[in-house]
Amino acid sequence: MFEDVLNNKYEIKSFKVGPIETNCYAILNIYSKKVVIVDPGFKDENILNWVNSKKAEVEFILLTHGHFDHILGLSMFEDVPTYINSLDAELLEDSEKNAGFFINAKEFKKPKKLKTFDDEILIPFCEDHFKTMHTKGHTRGSSCYIFLNKVIFTGDTLFKNAVGRCDLYGGNSSDIKNSVKRIANLKANLKVLPGHGSHTTLEAERANNIYFN
Repeated sequence: MFEDVLNNKYEIKSFKVGPIETNCYAILNIYSKKVVIVDPGFKDENILNWVNSKKAEVEFILLTHGHFDHILGLSMFEDVPTYINSLDAELLEDSEKNAGFFINAKEFKKPKKLKTFDDEILIPFCEDHFKTMHTKGHTRGSSCYIFLNKVIFTGDTLFKNAVGRCDLYGGNSSDIKNSVKRIANLKANLKVLPGHGSHTTLEAERANNIYFN
């Protein structure tokens, strides 16, 4: 579980959802009561209950990639704009490509308000923004989101002391090594909020993650 407050105006909370314990994150602007959801992997009432307890409204969804365990909760947010790298958009409605077959999940459809991007764009949120970073390897369109130059949501590209698997559709081990090197070269000591497992920091990963060398 991860909870933090950034710049005295953003609250971040994590939820472990589904049988694979995917990390879903909610970022709340304390003053505007707007929320961003990162990777709603499975339907989980705890997410909606938390949003409602804050009397907040979900502004948009950020997907780090299109695998089933990061998108099955999208049905809770049907009318909410959803961002994903253009190279992973095809995964959103194909259980063979998004690995949904692992849990016999077959019914997938693209969000009504799908918004795609390529490499690096800024996605405004209140008076700040999320910066996208294309980090292919786990999938072709895997991407990270940097917020306030303090945290980075890495999906299944970077974990604590590890990186994501590359043996599923669109995966490539050479690509993920290059992507991790790009993350390692970021100057700030960002908090790393991955798609599974415990949070970490870039400083800790530089010291302990063999893929950073």
